[in-house]
Amino acid sequence: MSSSSSYKKYEIRKRNPDPKSSVLLVIDMQNYFYSMAKPILPAINTTIELCRDASIPIIFTRHRHKSPQDYGMLWEWWNGDLIMDGTPEAELIPDLDRGEDDLVV
Repeated sequence: MSSSSSYKKYEIRKRNPDPKSSVLLVIDMQNYFYSMAKPILPAINTTIELCRDASIPIIFTRHRHKSPQDYGMLWEWWNGDLIMDGTPEAELIPDLDRGEDDLVV
């Protein structure tokens, strides 16, 4: 038995997503992460444009904390350096190709 044949049954991903049942999630592209995100912003914007042209909805997410009560374990994991709601760090990077109809959650 060839090694590639044993994996064939697990290859369930489609390479051409159906725009009628797809969505592009742009996750946590916030000012807080700008230094890490800057090198890939052109690729992200190209992906957004391609999806928009194919009528694929775009949803942006933002990670943020509203109060000390919702820190949970992130306070320890991030050494107290959290993204607080209402701060510039919590906002999406302005260089993103965000449309007025795109959702933000």
